Amino acid sequence: MKFDANYSEEVSLRDGTQVLLRPIRPDDAPMLLRAFERLSPHSRYLRFLGPKTALTASELSYLTHVDGVRHFALAAIRLEVARETDGLGIARFVTTSPGVAEPAVAVIDEAQGKGLGRVLLERLHDAAVERGIVRFSAEVLESNTPVIAILEHLGPTAVAREGDGVVRVDISLAGAVHAPSPEPAHGTLYRFLTLAARGAIELRGVLKDSTGAPDR
Repeated sequence: MKFDANYSEEVSLRDGTQVLLRPIRPDDAPMLLRAFERLSPHSRYLRFLGPKTALTASELSYLTHVDGVRHFALAAIRLEVARETDGLGIARFVTTSPGVAEPAVAVIDEAQGKGLGRVLLERLHDAAVERGIVRFSAEVLESNTPVIAILEHLGPTAVAREGDGVVRVDISLAGAVHAPSPEPAHGTLYRFLTLAARGAIELRGVLKDSTGAPDR
């Protein structure tokens, strides 16, 4: 599977919801904004590491104008009668240094628990491998659950505390996950990101303003 500008894939969630996966486009900004508005305050807090009531024009531009290589993003869109309707989730990574990228995933509350997070994480992993990424490096919160204990059982994963309840996790990528399958993958990366998608680990969101500074 090649994750280029022509990539398009239909998947069925556990409840039968039909979803289209495709690269995000600049004209998806209104859809992304509507999806943000449907996130609960708690989900926004986990995604942005603090209260977040709105997305600015510069943030929307950053999130939808991606080059598909250094900054890669997939949108998950509900399909009804074979046509796109509302956005349900998004997965992205941004390259931070050669071979290293920071991942981020968000799924609106009503679509959580249906397998969408798993599918998005698998595709994000595969797209990263396709682009020569060998390691995901993410800052995560240790607030909701005993996250450190979970991380220590994931396998060859490097964990370093950075203060303020945040740890940095480095995970090596080793080949593509697999083609669409109802069974979960079992690699270290997949297990870590699946926990993140379930809320056990919150990924520090990849979001910057027009100046390139991280938005917290």
